[in-house]
Amino acid sequence: MRFSLENRDKVIRALEKSQKHSFDKIRKLLGFSGTDRFSIEYEKRTEMMGNRTSAILSKPVYFGATWFEFSDGLQDEIALRLLQEENKAVLVA
Repeated sequence: MRFSLENRDKVIRALEKSQKHSFDKIRKLLGFSGTDRFSIEYEKRTEMMGNRTSAILSKPVYFGATWFEFSDGLQDEIALRLLQEENKAVLVA
């Protein structure tokens, strides 16, 4: 099965907002039949990993939907600070 650029972009957008998607969910998103299979899909691999950082930081308790309005550079800067800063008080300030 071949992916159009439009379908690729749909999958990327969905994975950007989710920690993971099952191949069944991706098939449904794209309007594919249940018998269609992806080349990277097999018995032990039933899902694709998404952008875990964005999925977490876009939750309402953190940045909410505003997260997706930030530039890639700002998202990277925030993620790096969260990884590198040991003092929680500095992050909250």
